[in-house]
Amino acid sequence: MARVSFDHTNLVEVEGGISEEELGELSPRLEGAVSELLENPPGFFDLPKKADAGPSKTLAEEVRASGTSDFIHVGIGGSALGPIALQRALNHPYYNSLPERGGPRIHFAENTDPTTLSAILDVADLRNAWVNVVTKSGSTAETMANFLVVREALMDALGEDRYAERVVFTTDPEEGYLNRISEREGMKTLHIPPSVGGRFSVLTPVGLFPAAVAGLDADALLRGAAECADEVAEMGAAHPAVRGAAYHYLMDTNRGRNVRVMMPYADALDRLAAWFVQLWAESLGKDGKGSTPHGAVGTTDQHSQVQLYMEGPQDKV
Repeated sequence: MARVSFDHTNLVEVEGGISEEELGELSPRLEGAVSELLENPPGFFDLPKKADAGPSKTLAEEVRASGTSDFIHVGIGGSALGPIALQRALNHPYYNSLPERGGPRIHFAENTDPTTLSAILDVADLRNAWVNVVTKSGSTAETMANFLVVREALMDALGEDRYAERVVFTTDPEEGYLNRISEREGMKTLHIPPSVGGRFSVLTPVGLFPAAVAGLDADALLRGAAECADEVAEMGAAHPAVRGAAYHYLMDTNRGRNVRVMMPYADALDRLAAWFVQLWAESLGKDGKGSTPHGAVGTTDQHSQVQLYMEGPQDKV
């Protein structure tokens, strides 16, 4: 697998940039941070090697074998952004319109917008659809609201006694309303490890199940992530992600550049930028601190936002 590289040419030893001396002063803290990460890894860091894709793959095969035409994924925030980023990056950009696909059409009911949700219910064949409701807490208000609408539509299409056969709950193993509903009505469930935060859960059934339904290789996703995790252990503070964190930190604290722009030059990565915005903002915006993330897409935004980046306030990286 090709390694990720990090080109810092326009950040170091240029006007408005940072110096090698500043980087050197930060090195002991970087090495300490990597050591802490490796000695006490957060739940998501262990997923590539410890996650079991089996339950997601088995249920995905059941979904695909049923001949279903549509798969509706109901979730918001980390329960949607990661899975959407996977689909957008790894599947055909017009996957749902292909006459021959790797699986059923995939619809993401993310925002609580009645127009969008109604449109999904208009195009999906609910007599032949599966619904995956994703919320780690089992009680996210927006997700539950959308589920109640979809639930009523499924009942109308399949009947109250059969609709639960086509519903999957992806949630905490024990907590939350979804577990109570599944116990009462018999929905299938997939579990999110308690140690993994929602925004970091793409390598749990949150991301692996819909990926497998759409014909993506869940095992390959875990293998690739495991290689990335191994690189952190091998390279330590020299890893591109660690170096990138250092540059961003110094540009913020020492140069006042507190806006982070992720601007991929590929349409397939546009939702990766949206996911990055959530990961950055939710993780770092605490205790009156934090920089502002912003998503853009090249070359489209060269013809709108780059004017601001180049000639507006010098507060962006």
